[in-house]
Amino acid sequence: YQRRVHGDACNEVCALPEFSHLDPNELVNYLLLLRVNQHASGEELDKSALYELGSKVTHSCDPNCLCIMDITTIEYRAIRPIELYEMLTFSYIHSFDLWKSTPERRLLIKPQRFFECCCNRCVGPDYARRMRCPSCRDDRTLYHQPGQPSFVPTEGVSTETPWKCYNEKCGKVWKDEEMPLDLEKRISWAVIDSYFNASPGTVIDRNEAKHMLAYCDQELGVYHWCSSLMVYTQLALNHSAMSNHHVEPDSPQDILKWCRRLMYWFKVAFPGNMEEATIARFVGGMANALGDLQLAAECYATSLPRLRIHWRANHPSVVEMEVFVVCYGDEESIRRAAIHPEQYKHILREIRNSSTHYANNNRAIVEFCMITN
Repeated sequence: YQRRVHGDACNEVCALPEFSHLDPNELVNYLLLLRVNQHASGEELDKSALYELGSKVTHSCDPNCLCIMDITTIEYRAIRPIELYEMLTFSYIHSFDLWKSTPERRLLIKPQRFFECCCNRCVGPDYARRMRCPSCRDDRTLYHQPGQPSFVPTEGVSTETPWKCYNEKCGKVWKDEEMPLDLEKRISWAVIDSYFNASPGTVIDRNEAKHMLAYCDQELGVYHWCSSLMVYTQLALNHSAMSNHHVEPDSPQDILKWCRRLMYWFKVAFPGNMEEATIARFVGGMANALGDLQLAAECYATSLPRLRIHWRANHPSVVEMEVFVVCYGDEESIRRAAIHPEQYKHILREIRNSSTHYANNNRAIVEFCMITN
């Protein structure tokens, strides 16, 4: 369809005397190539560019690389270990779009890039879309259609019952028409339009947002991506209340409950990516402000390996989080933070050599270590 539409336009252009030297088919190929593989460039990222090698890195909803643009250059940084001969990938979609289910992500990509994503996340179990079982009402009913065409190995053959309840006392399987998919679509539209596509300056009513979260939990389940977006909405609204003091925030118990719930969802739905790292830093900051230092350390430890790649190891925020994890994290958090051995020794040495004032004051520890780093 796109080739036909562009082809008609290119035929008209090449019929003009000043463009008669152009081949319409080559012009169509160029336009489609540009549409699919272009990258934003320029100081304001308002221009497009094709790169001889950089434009050949393919898309994945579970990428192994981070793409960084700088005026006229493009750089890819590995965000996890990459196997020999493994395809290099980054994501064409970003931010909250990556939270969505496989059908929703494919709907975003196909009109713009002309392909249906078949990455390992899209052909595997859709952990972002777990729903309530129609029978037992357990929230762990998972969609997985095996045997889909893909550039990654897949197993199994397609089935008429791609939904399975993972409650060991139930275990029933379901067809698409037996699941509330029409309701899911209506709820997802309401969540996105009301809270994530809202016009600038729109005031979000906290009580209405709570009602929407409760409705998502009741109808779709607590592990559905719509519910997780509404959990994030609660945290964002409370972060605003805590920062600006214009309204009273919710209770610390409720906020910390939402913090733990969101981090658990990422751990299961799609861990090990930049989106999880960004959210973990945000959630860690809220947990720190509310006095749950261990939870904050766990969140910072989750974010550090990828933020260190994005910002570089000597970035002040990276150093600050490393110090925090060493001070308040358990052994698992320190291991997960992947702090360089020399940096770890440096932090311990500075803390040990600090006065009692530094040893008992996290902010002072951070400032002291950043000065001497």
